[in-house]
Amino acid sequence: PKSFSGPIGQQLTCYEKLPVVDYGPIDCSIPDIDRNFWSKDEQYLMDISNEITLGNCPEDLANQDPGPLFHSRWLTAANQVLRLYVSSSDPSGNLN
Repeated sequence: PKSFSGPIGQQLTCYEKLPVVDYGPIDCSIPDIDRNFWSKDEQYLMDISNEITLGNCPEDLANQDPGPLFHSRWLTAANQVLRLYVSSSDPSGNLN
């Protein structure tokens, strides 16, 4: 399947066109790891995760494509959910 059926999964079909809004930061400790060993998907995950802990997401990061959705690629699904979060001014309890 190329989509999810739940309420968050259904929103992942058009998330990349949504503007970034003011959203609440999520307190989290992210380790400092050498980025040279990471794939582009892993770098995006770390970049957007860091911005979510700060409570802002720059437009250049928001405009990056987190990649296509495939159930077998959990990393791109995680990237898409985080991108959806930075576009949700009032996220559901499932995102917050």
